[in-house]
Amino acid sequence: MAAILEEKSAEAAFKRANVLVEDLVDGVVPEKREKAVQEEAGGLLNDVIAYHHSAGNTHRIAAALDRLGILTRHSLYDDEKASAYFLEAASLFEQAGDRLARLASLMELGEMDPANSLARQAAEEAIRAGLPDDLHYSQDPMRLAMAERVSRDIDGGMTLYDALLEEALKRDAKARAATVLREIARSLEDDRKDQKGATEALERALALAEAAKDKTETGAALLRLTDIWWSRNNPAKAREYFARVMKMRGLPAWQKKQIAPMRTYFPGL
Repeated sequence: MAAILEEKSAEAAFKRANVLVEDLVDGVVPEKREKAVQEEAGGLLNDVIAYHHSAGNTHRIAAALDRLGILTRHSLYDDEKASAYFLEAASLFEQAGDRLARLASLMELGEMDPANSLARQAAEEAIRAGLPDDLHYSQDPMRLAMAERVSRDIDGGMTLYDALLEEALKRDAKARAATVLREIARSLEDDRKDQKGATEALERALALAEAAKDKTETGAALLRLTDIWWSRNNPAKAREYFARVMKMRGLPAWQKKQIAPMRTYFPGL
């Protein structure tokens, strides 16, 4: 591949690489073409980095390193190498003064290595900043809390969930708070075997979702309450919540798919 000699070519190469990386991560590249697309994306990004090194553009180097991290983590499945890319990208974003991009890189790192103190600090910093709307969902601190749970740091995950809930309530983001409460309920039920506490969290999530007039969150809370009351051997209570979700209109397709198999448990609805 010829060396990039001008900024216009570097930008075109970066855009092309970004599209390729997104296609790989989304799984839309045919399996027989995966290796070639991975090599093309990686080659373009390394050429972009080489050009911006010579031009002294720290921010563009960081952006390309971050994309290499995404490619390496989500398509090449090499967490060690991806971690190095994300750390270097975060450092350069910091030098360039791009706080949001630095947070995003560090939280990608945190999903692979929940114990990493820099990633944890980044999540807490994002919460203090009010979770800017343009912080992409995949770098959301809630995903880091999930990663901490998976790594068996249950208390660490719950502490982060509590901070997320406090932040959402502080800015009256009711639907967001409902989402966090559903994750808190999952941790209480699965990790701490506390079905009563989980039920209370879900009831609170439902109330907030309804207050926000958010159909998706309301449906999600009702389905989870159906499931947990069934698990608690209270089919009458489970039926009550399932009847409510059955009456809802305009639910997304993924929730409708959840509803269909559950209908067999509640004949007559």
